[in-house]
Amino acid sequence: MLIVKQVLGEYPGLAKRSDKNDADAFIIGLAVSVMKPAQRSLMPSKAVVVTEEKLKGNKVVIPLVCQKYDLEFLSYLGMFRAEGWQF
Repeated sequence: MLIVKQVLGEYPGLAKRSDKNDADAFIIGLAVSVMKPAQRSLMPSKAVVVTEEKLKGNKVVIPLVCQKYDLEFLSYLGMFRAEGWQF
């Protein structure tokens, strides 16, 4: 929860007051906590944020915040390719 507060403190525009189900800060917080756990592990985990948002200058969108926290992010199509899914 501390990470979510930090994310929202730096990027308050990530939470839209009009959307009751806005989870962007929580998704980023979860990814940060997986990538930078409180204690070291013999088997490090990897987190990738999947979003259809695109970078738009300095507008606060998921990819911008992911870059700040050094998190990998992909589109749905990028995830399909990374996973080797074929249809």
